[in-house]
Amino acid sequence: MNVCARLTSPTAPLLYGDASPTGFGLDDQRTFDDNRCLPGTVRLDLHELIPSTEGPLAFHRGGNGYHDDQNVKYGELAWQGLAGPLPAPVLSRGGRGAPCDLAPGAASRVDVRSIPAEMHYKRPQDVASGSNNGASFMHYGDPASDQGSRHDLHYSYLLWSFPNVRGGGIVRTLLKDDDVIRPCDVVPITMDSWDRAGAVNGRVVARYVRVMADSCPVYGWMVWTHDSFADSAPAINHFAAGPASPPADPSPDPACPVQEDAQPPAVTTAGPIGVGDTTATLGGTVDPAGVLGSYHFEYGPGPEYGAVTPTVALGPDIVPLTVSAGIGDLAPGTTYHYRLVATNSHGTSAGGDAAFTTTAPPPPARVVDQPPPPPPPPKPLVALSDVRVTPQSFKRSRSRRGRSARIRWSASAPATLTLTFERKARVRGRARWVKVGGSLKQVAETGRFSIPFGGWVGRRPLARGSYRVKLLPRGDDARLGAARYARFTIR
Repeated sequence: MNVCARLTSPTAPLLYGDASPTGFGLDDQRTFDDNRCLPGTVRLDLHELIPSTEGPLAFHRGGNGYHDDQNVKYGELAWQGLAGPLPAPVLSRGGRGAPCDLAPGAASRVDVRSIPAEMHYKRPQDVASGSNNGASFMHYGDPASDQGSRHDLHYSYLLWSFPNVRGGGIVRTLLKDDDVIRPCDVVPITMDSWDRAGAVNGRVVARYVRVMADSCPVYGWMVWTHDSFADSAPAINHFAAGPASPPADPSPDPACPVQEDAQPPAVTTAGPIGVGDTTATLGGTVDPAGVLGSYHFEYGPGPEYGAVTPTVALGPDIVPLTVSAGIGDLAPGTTYHYRLVATNSHGTSAGGDAAFTTTAPPPPARVVDQPPPPPPPPKPLVALSDVRVTPQSFKRSRSRRGRSARIRWSASAPATLTLTFERKARVRGRARWVKVGGSLKQVAETGRFSIPFGGWVGRRPLARGSYRVKLLPRGDDARLGAARYARFTIR
């Protein structure tokens, strides 16, 4: 549910769930290596808003994909610091983040601990590249200390669903040292870790807990212990003894997010999508309720059914999905009954009974020669205009993030632009344009657009001289439009 948003001021602090500052902050100069958001925007996981003394808080997605000084971190952003309009939050489902019964006994405190980088939550053979180097449990132990120049701040994550860490955990809020946590009466999760060769080298235990974010009780998974097999030391706890009598809970704010309990899929059997003399396509909708599951259709000449379609897997979606299945070997002119059935780890649900009647065999078709229909007209190619560099002559910036000039253009449709550069040089006594190594990529919307340019192509600084930039657009249909050029001089 990533959302790109602009800040209302040049800088904004990142906060914990209780609205206290993390020590990290953001500015309005964000850019993204992967082009998921336009320059100058920040990225949110807009799953919920947590009320606080600073107003509603939205969770910031963090440094993954940012192109900057590597000190951008995760944390809450005050809602009033974000420029709107912004979409409404979409809550997690499937019991993830739902309230729980607290386990008996005293409360605990968070004790943030780092996890060795060699403990990976994926085997190398489970990753397309064959390397599990990026899939490290260290990101879920003490993520604030694993990048950048700051090592004086420490925190860990409260996750919507820790099992999802195998494909990327979803963070709900941050946990800092000495936060009071109450373990829930939920069975802990134990996960093996693997080294880069695929051998088991440790174990991580996660536990479902409750933490107070200002006046809101917030539930989720946290690392409880980790044990590296590289030494004989005992498992390391990520918690410490808490107060024997924890402070009384404040009255919850009516705006506190409340997650739904886990539940089986919601299923509706729809009318048939298509019916022939010996075949039919059955339809329906399944709401997976945020949990991995599967579905199939039961069908037969009566409500006892007797036949089933192949089982199809469902992802952990949080909205109803339209599903279908084709069946064959039916008798012409016969009534059949069917229903849709779906299952997840919390139960099985069946839709209502529906029926259809196959048609009589069609008469032999008369062969008539007809010309094929004309192909649809192609979409216009993306066209660029008003391509220029302003100012046309400038000094190269001291760093590759400088903004000595801007490359400007107008696009007739959304496109991905490839920007390459050529330098004017004399070759065998004649002036020619010689290509400079490297290129830039930019996602562009319809209309006028510009990007900052300081005389750098990636990490390559351009020497003094005369240049031209070539902009080649690729539309969303993958067709290339005409290239356009703009000249400039680096003094």
